Amino acid sequence: MTLPWCRPAFGMESPQTTNSLLSLNALFDNPLFAGGIGLASLGAAAAFARKGAIVALGAVRRRLLVNVEISKQDPAYPWILAWLSQPREHPGYIASRITRIHNLSVTTTTTNTRGHGTSGPVNASFFLQPGYGRHIVKFGNAYISVNREKHSTANMNTGEPHEIVQLTTLWAYRHAFEGIFAEAHKLAAKANEGKTVVYSARGMEWAPLGDSRKKRPIGSVILDEGVKESIVADVNDFLSRHQWYVDRGIPYRRGYLLFGPPGSGKSSFIQALAGELDFGVAMINLSEMGMTDDKLAYLLTKLPKRCLLLLEDADAAFVNRRQRDVDGYSGANVTFSGLLNALDGVAAGEERIAFLTTNHIDRLDPALIRPGRVDMMLRIGEATKYQAAEMWDRFYGDKDEEGMGKERFLRRLEELGLFGTNQDGTPSNRHTSTAAIQGLFLFNKTDMQGAIDMAEGLIPRSFEASDDVTLGEKHTKLRNGYWRLRKYEHEKMSSPQQKTLDSWISSTRSSNNASTSQPATPFDRSGQASTRCKTFRRRDDLAVIAKETRTSLPDILQKLPNIQAAKSEALYLSTLAPLKPSECPKRTCAGKAMIRIVNDDSLNAAIDLATTKKSVSASGRVAVLNMASHVNPGGGWLKGARAQEEALCYRSSLALSLHRRYYPLKQRMGLYTPDVVVIRSDMPSGHKLLVPDILEQDLPVVSVLSIAALRCPETRRIHGNTADGVVLEKLVYAHPSARELTKDKMRLCLRMAARRDHGLLVLGALGCGAFRNPKEEVAHCWLEVLRETEFQGGWWEEIWFAVYDAKNEGNFEIFEKILGGEEV
Repeated sequence: MTLPWCRPAFGMESPQTTNSLLSLNALFDNPLFAGGIGLASLGAAAAFARKGAIVALGAVRRRLLVNVEISKQDPAYPWILAWLSQPREHPGYIASRITRIHNLSVTTTTTNTRGHGTSGPVNASFFLQPGYGRHIVKFGNAYISVNREKHSTANMNTGEPHEIVQLTTLWAYRHAFEGIFAEAHKLAAKANEGKTVVYSARGMEWAPLGDSRKKRPIGSVILDEGVKESIVADVNDFLSRHQWYVDRGIPYRRGYLLFGPPGSGKSSFIQALAGELDFGVAMINLSEMGMTDDKLAYLLTKLPKRCLLLLEDADAAFVNRRQRDVDGYSGANVTFSGLLNALDGVAAGEERIAFLTTNHIDRLDPALIRPGRVDMMLRIGEATKYQAAEMWDRFYGDKDEEGMGKERFLRRLEELGLFGTNQDGTPSNRHTSTAAIQGLFLFNKTDMQGAIDMAEGLIPRSFEASDDVTLGEKHTKLRNGYWRLRKYEHEKMSSPQQKTLDSWISSTRSSNNASTSQPATPFDRSGQASTRCKTFRRRDDLAVIAKETRTSLPDILQKLPNIQAAKSEALYLSTLAPLKPSECPKRTCAGKAMIRIVNDDSLNAAIDLATTKKSVSASGRVAVLNMASHVNPGGGWLKGARAQEEALCYRSSLALSLHRRYYPLKQRMGLYTPDVVVIRSDMPSGHKLLVPDILEQDLPVVSVLSIAALRCPETRRIHGNTADGVVLEKLVYAHPSARELTKDKMRLCLRMAARRDHGLLVLGALGCGAFRNPKEEVAHCWLEVLRETEFQGGWWEEIWFAVYDAKNEGNFEIFEKILGGEEV
């Protein structure tokens, strides 16, 4: 039931509703409120219009403009900045005003221009480049907007802030970017002409280490004869054979190990090689803080293009890995297996030339230097006479035109025993380094005599801080500047090293045998040997020939039980009694033997002589002179050297009889090997194995007399006149003692042959090749010795001189003129 007074009457409104409507009307009638609503509406409309304009402008921008963004991590970043910094002249008033860059930044470099003396100004160079902000430049007909920005974030590896350069132009001129980048790259390349860029790892990136260095001429690094040339030739061969590697499925990378004592020029040579090839050098430090296996592998796959990878002091990378410093730094986290995988693993990078250097090869694990990781190993050793002479010419050649100063300097080094032997031929156990010789020359830049007087300072020694080293009155006047040479480590090939090399050779042989039926070159160990000209064998091919010879000999000799290939004996001139006429076998009726000169290999001459002349001696064999190395058994035959001794070793069993215990050979000492089996043809015939075309028992056998010639003796030039008044120049030994020593070596050779009952001899131009003995002098010495009473009366049936002169250097003609047709 609803009470009457609670029911609203029709047509009457609530008082509350009426009041609300009145308030709203009053609010709208207020001019301030109405104006605010109008302004808000206009603002909203403007905001919507602005948003629409931005969207429309973005759409137009995307349609009409094109952007290129270059980050600071990109190699092109400094190129673009350098390009933007170039002055430009634009015709037209508007273009010249629009393209002005008003916001610049500067990089300052200083160089010393003092030259002579100790005082003078320091030259400063200022490199202006666009600063941060927006700029406009013109390239051709295109206007380019440049925006250089620096972000608030930084590179966690280098600590440098992130930067970008953004280039914007009309879509119609988008191809201008290609021209800009090409011009910037050309400008950067021109700036680096004649320079070598050195890179170092910064975090996960490679970055230039300081400014580019001037290229070091390859001729400024003096290595022993033939060493530098062999490496350069091999690198060039590798660079020219990319498709060869691809076709055979071989990873296109190459590894080199240079080992030897400090100061021998390993790092200097790598720097010079980079300059010669127009490459950079990428150095990596395995002990760097934060270096890990993954980081190392990544860096080696992202090497800068046209760069040599350099890992210096590889033996020290994993030494003292447990050491901690006071800050708790634990060093690098690179493991040995990580290094091996980075160099030659599944994920290893390609198109890479890597150089490892070490002072202690015996400390390197064989796994690190196996073929595939290290394809070529070379010892860069102590300074030799050849190197000392070349360095003298480089420093003083313009002043010492006649070479008299050089002769005195080399003689002084020999007197000091700095080439490994004393003047009497006994080992001196002294060596010096090319770095020490260079230090001596730098101290005496214009004073040749000073360099000679101070040569004693090249003797390895250590000085205390209080020691005084005075060498000559001139140098005693230098206050607190006495010349000192730093103590350096004298290193010889120790037995652990020899084991390492033997392991390397063994692994090479097994690798070659496993990979292909044909011998692979040591410069392409994992592939097949390339076709070579039969008349010219490169060192890499010859090194393979040497290894194959060592591999083949055991099987061949096993079928020759009467041949004692390893048998040899040391004979001395002082203990071999002079030949007596009463003991002469009188092998010829006339008591004289004919001398014949042949332009051929020594073993070929011996085989021909044995074929044409049946010996009446008890031995029945031809005795062949081996012009031996006095230091290394077989010389450099395992490394592909090409001298006469190496040629004998490639073709025969000679190396088996040259035992290490005999070395270094004394001056008047020789080795006699009665049984030397010839198993290969000569070099022009491709060093083909004679077996199985010839049965083992039919292989030629000779005896060998191994005698070391004088190594690079001092010589002098003399002049004389012929009967027709023609002036002749002749190169002779500088000292009579050297000439007499050479004749003693020849007497030893003849006594060895006679005492071992050999009537057929194949001799040679003793020391006239790499050892640079005077050719005419050597030929005359042979003739004089052969005419001595001791060797007269019929000791010989026939004597041939094998003077192989493939390069027409005149050796054959000289020996033919002096010795050819003579009877002795």
